[in-house]
Amino acid sequence: MRSSKYCSLVLIFLSAWLAGCLSDSTAHSQESPSVETADGVLRINVLQDDIIRVSFEPRGFTSATESFVVDSDWEPVDYAVAETDGATEITTQSLKLIVDRDTAAVRFETRDGRLLLQESSRALTPTVVAEESVYHAQQQWYLSADSGIYGLGQHQDGVMNFRNEEVTLVQTNTVAVNPFLVSTDGFGLLWDNPSKTVFRDSDKGASFWSEVADHIDYYFFFGDDIDAVISGYREATGAAPMLGKWAYGYWQSKERYRTADELLSVAREYRERRIPIDNIVQDWAYWADYREGDEIGTWESAGANWSSLAFHP
Repeated sequence: MRSSKYCSLVLIFLSAWLAGCLSDSTAHSQESPSVETADGVLRINVLQDDIIRVSFEPRGFTSATESFVVDSDWEPVDYAVAETDGATEITTQSLKLIVDRDTAAVRFETRDGRLLLQESSRALTPTVVAEESVYHAQQQWYLSADSGIYGLGQHQDGVMNFRNEEVTLVQTNTVAVNPFLVSTDGFGLLWDNPSKTVFRDSDKGASFWSEVADHIDYYFFFGDDIDAVISGYREATGAAPMLGKWAYGYWQSKERYRTADELLSVAREYRERRIPIDNIVQDWAYWADYREGDEIGTWESAGANWSSLAFHP
């Protein structure tokens, strides 16, 4: 009898506690919290406990084009949404997002309240590009004073840490760009826009600006270290396969091989000396503007002659 009364009291206590919790927050697995402003709608998609998609759609927005970058089937994840005075709080197992309902600015924190990143402003500016009505898109964030930010592709200017730097993200002959950065504060940002983009960091904050957009779209990745953040990026964009072993060997290149015979004689010399080599770069002699009269056509037989050489000594 005493045990039955005790169990009843416990059940009453738990019921009251759960009722109090659910009055302030709601568990979700598929719905996307949103905040409407005079200019558009902010949407938060919790893709994983540590991966958040943030998008801002202007008034009259119909549907986003398919991403060229993010390709992942996300399983539903549970999180809590709570409404407080002037803000919407979204809590996952790893993160807390606080969205200002007046400005739709998003603040990213750890579960214990450590600030990771704070949005400062966003803008969709109507414009015309190539006779098409589009927007210039810009999103800006405040970064902590002592953090470092890395990534953005492979550039030729010797810059590693992009604090107080500006870089144009346009693919060129010697530059490979990627609108993804990682911070020593434990997060990464992927700016999902394929048009010409400029990254800037200054006293006013860090920002991505894109020439052509119909909405703003970015992904926030959280991790205990940079490796964990990059793991989240790979989860979103897919794991890049390893290259063949030959790509990690020795590459021979110079300015330049003038004929196929010259190139093949160099290859034979490596083989005769049994010096390991996997690739010889046939540089810019194949460019039409630089071909010299008696060299035209001499490269046509290079492929067949090269095949007669053993690939490995």
